[in-house]
Amino acid sequence: PSSFLPKTGTWGGIIILGNAIITGGGTNNVEGLDSNLGLYGGNDDLDNSGVMRYVRVWYGGADIGFDPNNPEGSGNEINGITFAGVGSGTTVEYVEVAFNKDDGFEFFGGSVNCKYLSALFVEDDSFDVDEGYQGSLQNIFALVDENGDHAAEMDSKNDNQRRSFPRVYGATFIKAFHTTTDENGLVQIREGCGGQFSNMILTGTAGSGMQNNLCFSEERTSSSSFNGNKPNFLWWSENNIINTLSPITVSLKQFQIQTSAPDNCIWTNPSTPTSRDADPQLILAPQWNNFQNLKFIDPRPAKGGSAYQSADSPPSNDNGFFQKVDYVGAFGSDIWLEGWSFLSDNKLLPASGTGAPESANILSGNIVSDTTLSQSNVYYLIGQVFVKSGATLTIE
Repeated sequence: PSSFLPKTGTWGGIIILGNAIITGGGTNNVEGLDSNLGLYGGNDDLDNSGVMRYVRVWYGGADIGFDPNNPEGSGNEINGITFAGVGSGTTVEYVEVAFNKDDGFEFFGGSVNCKYLSALFVEDDSFDVDEGYQGSLQNIFALVDENGDHAAEMDSKNDNQRRSFPRVYGATFIKAFHTTTDENGLVQIREGCGGQFSNMILTGTAGSGMQNNLCFSEERTSSSSFNGNKPNFLWWSENNIINTLSPITVSLKQFQIQTSAPDNCIWTNPSTPTSRDADPQLILAPQWNNFQNLKFIDPRPAKGGSAYQSADSPPSNDNGFFQKVDYVGAFGSDIWLEGWSFLSDNKLLPASGTGAPESANILSGNIVSDTTLSQSNVYYLIGQVFVKSGATLTIE
């Protein structure tokens, strides 16, 4: 009944089994099902598992092997949606996982490409990649509350082929305010995972924006001119925006890179990963720690602000899947969540048709000089506004 919702783990989730390539070749049995009930994998990266469009998976993640003597769970919790060996012939657009007890979206190998994915308030990772996944993801969004772990955990199987090589072009990841000593990165890339990561906004409170550990022979760089040998490299764009604050020091912490041997992560060209530390100027990203005290959000960046500067072009090896955009993050002027997301249903998003304001029309803080608010503009107050002594505010 609705009176008991939202409650994670109320039911299972969706598991899609395909015939695309996974690490080591052959087949495997999917996480969340008993042995031999969920075989996936094969040799067809173009495999077609159908169309998934405008699908919502809420309150899932049941542990099918629950043991009352193991409060941490059996490890058989079901992800919101599991793509296991799913091929690029599959269409996945406008899909949301919310309040899942395990991961939101999990990709075990395969090559499925996805656009417009939303992961809200899941208890583990919002997006999880492993076993040689080599698909493309554009416009992916995660709200990670105080109970969640990573917005994205990108794994591989060390140097075993095939290596995971996700391509992410356009992501907005927001981590809730919290005061724990958790030092996990908002994005964790480890265990030999390669890939290309660009047009990303990482913001909120986290141990770091990007965490890179347990590395192997893959090359690692933030150089825009790098042209590596897929899948044996990791490219993190210098134009990504990371302004995550450590919960311990409450100061900027962009990266957390393992430097101790073995499995240390050596970056070249430059010797450390880089990203912009600018304010992404999201229209409204209030301080919150769980969905109960999230009253309203507008994850679009202000036009003319930092997110509309230095946007990357799509990776050249995407087979035409990516659509080139002029902004960084998962959103431009369009709130593609409107009308179907949990956030929309619960009136946590702006009304349909509300345009993204110019950065000059967003007000917060102190007005220290004479200022006129024109009747021809719409202004957004995203915090307290004080007219200081000596300044005159004129509202037409």
